[in-house]
Amino acid sequence: MKKTFTPKQYEMPWPYTGALFGWEEEAVLVRMLRAANEKRRPLDRRSPEIAEFEERFADYIGVDHAISVSSGGTALELAARLLKIGAGDEVLITALTFKATVLPAVLAGARPVPVDIEYDSLNVDLKRLEAQITPRTKAIFVIDYAGLPLDSEAVMAIGRKHGLPVVDDAAHALGSAFRGVKCGAWADITCFSFQSQKNISTLGEGGMIATPHREFAERARELRNYDHDREAGSNYRLSAAQCAVGIEQLKRLEFVNKKRRRIGRRMSSALRDIEGLVTPCEPEGATHAYHMYPCRLDEAVFGAARDAVRKKLLDDYAVETSFQYAPWYTFPVIQKAIGDFEPCPIMDRVARELFGLPIYPGYEDDEVDYLIWAVREVLTSL
Repeated sequence: MKKTFTPKQYEMPWPYTGALFGWEEEAVLVRMLRAANEKRRPLDRRSPEIAEFEERFADYIGVDHAISVSSGGTALELAARLLKIGAGDEVLITALTFKATVLPAVLAGARPVPVDIEYDSLNVDLKRLEAQITPRTKAIFVIDYAGLPLDSEAVMAIGRKHGLPVVDDAAHALGSAFRGVKCGAWADITCFSFQSQKNISTLGEGGMIATPHREFAERARELRNYDHDREAGSNYRLSAAQCAVGIEQLKRLEFVNKKRRRIGRRMSSALRDIEGLVTPCEPEGATHAYHMYPCRLDEAVFGAARDAVRKKLLDDYAVETSFQYAPWYTFPVIQKAIGDFEPCPIMDRVARELFGLPIYPGYEDDEVDYLIWAVREVLTSL
């Protein structure tokens, strides 16, 4: 029997918390705070929870080294330092990503080079990527947008062919995999975020560097802890309490991602018949983390209706949507570092069509069905 709803029957604000928390996180924090008071137990870098979180994370990913840091942005900044990116270098960066992927190159004095994306996957176009390599290219920075993993074998083949290190910004993709290989296990350096909207969160902020290279791991550990022997470091550490929460979050990750995949696939199955609405793809061999649920309104069908659709969903149905992200090559500070660059026509089109529907692992079936109903009501009335 088809379910019927009324407008605003459910309120669906944007889910600024992406993880699920339970009594386990509360218990471990209470235990640590009591031990700090009663036994003067340290809560800083000397605490065993930090090493335990890193070891568990590395084991889960299937990588040799994991180094916890204060944020995903910090992880990317350290990646640029580990690769010694500097003035005169070029860094190829996928055109659809958050500015955090780009700013480390700018801060290092390098030139970020935008590389266009595929329309279906929204990930980097590998043909364009290889075509834009020059003698000045120092590294490749990619992202697994919304939790859809890249073809890791193809990306690394390009990197190895041209002698270039690959950095994977996997902030969206913890637990995703391509042909059974998890994000974090294949790139030279992978950067994760545990910010509050991610699939696991370490009390709002946090990050991790994963790498198969021991020299990168050792150097990252030095730089995050005020290194002063070879170059100035700083305090990029994650606290013991955050790592303790991270341990419990990691235990719950597969459950969370399974719920996200179930919701994402259910939405796609119910919406993909709407002409002109492009829902997330999930190619063969890819295990999607569904950190986000990005859609596009094909302008050939809907024209420039994206903003009006978003407003109607919010005003009439209490469904809040997102726009992630604007082309980073349009930001003034970054434009100064880029100069002239090859156009990114697919990214420019996507920027006009893209919007994200809310997705959260704690949604009940009726909430998901209401969301589907609201989208259908708005789009079929245009």
